[in-house]
Amino acid sequence: MAPIRSTAAPTIKGTAAVGGKVTATTGSWSPAADSHTYQWQPDGKTIAGATAASYTLPSTLQGKQLTVVVTARKAGHPTVKATSTGVLVKGAAPKATKAPSITGTAKVGSVLTLSRGTWTRPRTTTSGTRTGRPSPAPPEPPSPRPARSAASGSPRR
Repeated sequence: MAPIRSTAAPTIKGTAAVGGKVTATTGSWSPAADSHTYQWQPDGKTIAGATAASYTLPSTLQGKQLTVVVTARKAGHPTVKATSTGVLVKGAAPKATKAPSITGTAKVGSVLTLSRGTWTRPRTTTSGTRTGRPSPAPPEPPSPRPARSAASGSPRR
């Protein structure tokens, strides 16, 4: 008997970022499949045990192209596989624990001072022998400078 065929590729839905959860759709099959199985693959490599429809993304996948291979089965037909389009796994964004602020009076001749606030570092996870690496510290902001006069271009004090 002829194999079933994929009429629409599987897709990946959800947040493709470290710590995010993604879910595979099965795509469409003709004739309709009786069952489906899943295999998540970063950069085309199989992840042992990653065979559920949903997957939570560890930091070891940051920067990799993630696809899901869906295998369709129908009684009396050979099994067939279809692969989703890849999605890039992004890093986790830091979050402000104390918001940045500017103090001083915003007028010509006044000095404004910047407080850069404080930020969390994205969490990293360990998986097997791979260890996630934390992001480097953000650059220091420039030191405050006195406002300049529009007429002379020199600092006013």
